[in-house]
Amino acid sequence: MQTGRVGFFILTLGALAACGKFGGRPVTAPLANIAELTRPSLPGWILEVSPERQAQTLSQIRVIFAKPIVPMSALESVAVSTALSHFTITPQLKGHFVLLTPRMVGFAADQALPRATRVRITLTSGLRDLAGDALREDLAWTFQTDPISLSELPQLRAAPLSDGPSPGPVALRPILHFTSNTELTIASLESHASLRAAGRSIGLQAELETEPTPPPGSGAAERFDPSLKTWRYALTPESALSKATTYALIVQTGVESVYGNVASTRSFTGAVRTYSPLSAGVVDHTSSADDPNARFAAGDPTLRFNNPIDPKSLTGNLAISPTPLDTGSLFSVAQNDSTVYINPYSLDPNTKYTVSVGAGLTDIFGQLLGNREVTTVTTDDFAPGFWAPGGNATFPRGERVALNLYATNLPGNRYRAYYRKLAPTDLIYNSYVDPGRAFIPADSTWPTQQIDAAKPNRQSVIPISLIRLLGSPTGLL
Repeated sequence: MQTGRVGFFILTLGALAACGKFGGRPVTAPLANIAELTRPSLPGWILEVSPERQAQTLSQIRVIFAKPIVPMSALESVAVSTALSHFTITPQLKGHFVLLTPRMVGFAADQALPRATRVRITLTSGLRDLAGDALREDLAWTFQTDPISLSELPQLRAAPLSDGPSPGPVALRPILHFTSNTELTIASLESHASLRAAGRSIGLQAELETEPTPPPGSGAAERFDPSLKTWRYALTPESALSKATTYALIVQTGVESVYGNVASTRSFTGAVRTYSPLSAGVVDHTSSADDPNARFAAGDPTLRFNNPIDPKSLTGNLAISPTPLDTGSLFSVAQNDSTVYINPYSLDPNTKYTVSVGAGLTDIFGQLLGNREVTTVTTDDFAPGFWAPGGNATFPRGERVALNLYATNLPGNRYRAYYRKLAPTDLIYNSYVDPGRAFIPADSTWPTQQIDAAKPNRQSVIPISLIRLLGSPTGLL
C-alpha cells in the first residue's frame, strides 16, 4: 500500500460509521489532573499524531500510520479490537477510538472537548503494523484546550472602542457582572474573587445567571459544545461597601472549570466606585462629537451631577428663568444617567438663564440634594444649519412652484449649489446610474450662492424658482 499523509474529517456526533470501536465511558466526575508532557519523537512508521500542544473544542484526535495496522479484509475482525486496545485517552472523555482506515485511528467524541482541559493520548507498547514495526514502550503526548478567560468585568472607564459614557458609581451592595468562556465552579470562584480598598478585602458571593429556556428542538449545538454558551456570572459583596470609595475587583489565579482540569493561570481585574453624597450640578455643554445636531454653536447646556438622578424627582425641583419658550418637556434625564438635559429648543440664543435646583432632587440611591442650589446657564449663537429637500418630486404644470431652502448662521452667509436641466432621454440612457453622480460634477466645483439680507440667529428662507431654472413651464431638473 502506498505511504503518504492523508487526512479525513472525523464527524463527532457519536453515530459515526466506523470500522471498529473500543473504550471510552461518560464523564461523571471531575476530570483527573494531567501533567504536561514534552512532544514525543515519533518512529518512522507513525506519520502524525494530532492535536499537539494547543487544541480547539472541535479539534480532531487522530493518529496516521505509514502502513496498515490491520488488513483491509479484517476490518470487522478481532484484529481491530486488538489494535484499538492500545489507544487510551486520559481523562476518559465521552467517546471512543475508531478505526477509520487501515492506516488511521481517530477518537469519535460524543461531546466537544471542554475548554481549560489538558488531555493525554497514549499508544501502549505492543501496538504494531502489518510490516512488523512495533512499539517497545508507551508513546504519549498531551494537548490543552483554550484556558479560562473572563471578560466584561466592571471598569471605571468605558472600553477603548466603546462609544458609551464611563460607568457611574455603584450602590453599597452592588451586583457585579462578568462573562466567562466556560462554566466555573462556584466554590473556586468565591475563594479567588474579592473587592479590595485601603488594605481591606471583602469576599464575594457568586452565582451563575440563568439563561432563558431555549425553544423546543433548539440548543443541540450548545449541548454538544458547551463553549458555545454564554456563561454570565453575578458577584455580590458579603458585606456593605463604604461610600465614596474605589474598590479593585480581583479574581486571582486558580479558578476551576466545571468541565476542565486546568485552573486559571492568570488573574483578572476590574474596578468600581461607590456613590458619594449628592452634590450640586455643574453647568456643562454637549460636545460636537456627542451631539453633531446641537442647537447652539458651543453645544447645548446641561447640568451634570456626581450621581445618576432619579427622573421622578425632576418635577417640582427644577426651574428656569426667564420663562423659556413652551416646546414641551424642559428638563430630562435618562435612566441611570447623571446628566440632566435642558431642552435647547426652549432657549433663545445669547441669553442668560437662572436655573434653580430644589432640595428635593434625588439620586437613584435615594439621597436628597438637601439644599436649594442656583446656577447660571448662558447660551450663545445658534449652530450653523442648512436644509434642502432630497429625493424625487413631481409637480403639476401651471402652478407657481418653488423649492425652499432654509439656512441659519452659515459662515459668510454663503453656500454652494448646482442645478442642471435634463432631458427625459438622459434618464433612459442612465437608468441604472445615480443621477446625482451621472449629471452633477464634484461639489467642490459648484458655484457659491450668497444669501441676501441674512440676519444672525434668524432662519433665512431661500426660494428656488423651478420655472426660471428650467426656462419653460415644464421640464426635468
